[in-house]
Amino acid sequence: MVALPFSSLQLKPSLAEYLNLTQSQVRAIKQVMEQEQQNLDPLMTELRIIRDKLLTNGSEHISEKEIKGLADREASVLAKLIVASARLQSKIYRILSREQQKKLSDFERTQGIATMGPR
Repeated sequence: MVALPFSSLQLKPSLAEYLNLTQSQVRAIKQVMEQEQQNLDPLMTELRIIRDKLLTNGSEHISEKEIKGLADREASVLAKLIVASARLQSKIYRILSREQQKKLSDFERTQGIATMGPR
């Protein structure tokens, strides 16, 4: 999965301080994260269910067709999660000033965190 500085859906105080976020920016970012959490929770649940089925059925006699179906569902859910992460990043970047956006990009680069490209 793509690692993003906000992928835990928690704004770490150290990152807020590093970016020099205002209180209104912190509130706005937390609100975006809470809204996005509602979209991500069902996807994460579905992903866990699929992975449990794959692990549980790994020891049983399961057809290649069934495994492929589960793998296709997993790939679809992962794609939706990547899109949701990109959407979250984009919404957060719109809250930040240009200087804060640059600082965040620099942080991502130095920490080896993958970004979803230009916003």
